[in-house]
Amino acid sequence: MKQIMNYNHKSLSIFLILFSLNGISAVDNLSPKELLAAQNQGAVIIDIRTPGEWLEGTIPNASRIMFFNQQHKPMVDDFMTEFQKLVTSKDQVFVLVCRSGTRTRAVAKFLNEKLGYTNVKHLEKGMTQWIVDKHEVE
Repeated sequence: MKQIMNYNHKSLSIFLILFSLNGISAVDNLSPKELLAAQNQGAVIIDIRTPGEWLEGTIPNASRIMFFNQQHKPMVDDFMTEFQKLVTSKDQVFVLVCRSGTRTRAVAKFLNEKLGYTNVKHLEKGMTQWIVDKHEVE
């Protein structure tokens, strides 16, 4: 946790933007069908969108932990406090979800490369694709 607190919000925002532009190395991009398979095998699903976005529907049984506030500023400490209640080891499988996959791509890469989580996955094209594919929402 100390490692996270060393980032101030401005540098973290820049860091996350740069990561999102560089692609993903050790993070798996999942289709909605692959997310369902991962969820059936016990993967934790974490929706990082805002409460307003959650009103549009969430993946059944997904946990909701906002990463960026409504002003698009990362809330790393708050996020990590809740995240670590769900993801209790660096090897646990989890899938991040946002609207289009852009935010989760950056957050996934950060969790993998800077914090050492080894089984980071994200829903490619996010909830937009989930809904296009007509998967259930709650």
